[in-house]
Amino acid sequence: MTSKIAPRLRGILYCPKPFSQLKRSSLNIQAVKKERGPTTYEVRLVTPPPKSLGLHPLPYNTQNGEVVNVKGQEFVVCGVCYQYKLCRGKYRKDNTRLDVLTPSRYILNLHLDGLFDSDESPEH
Repeated sequence: MTSKIAPRLRGILYCPKPFSQLKRSSLNIQAVKKERGPTTYEVRLVTPPPKSLGLHPLPYNTQNGEVVNVKGQEFVVCGVCYQYKLCRGKYRKDNTRLDVLTPSRYILNLHLDGLFDSDESPEH
């Protein structure tokens, strides 16, 4: 039975040398990374009351602590929120939102967080 199957597969799987003996350069394997352009984010100013600053194209890898320029003003990203929608039994990304603060408010929040952390430390 193997004699009937082998002639069909011989042309497909035939390799003169085992894979371990082939040089990597002869395989020509290249990893191509997909280039990504900017992603559209909904930008929201978090300070009370929350205020939407609209949709803006920003780099796809924007993270917490980064400074972004929106409408000529600089803001610090304090949160990235991915919203998903259930469609036909699968979750699909629906919206991406950046929560931002003004730099002065961001630094003030960091300072206040540091004060609260130092107050919670146990005294001996």
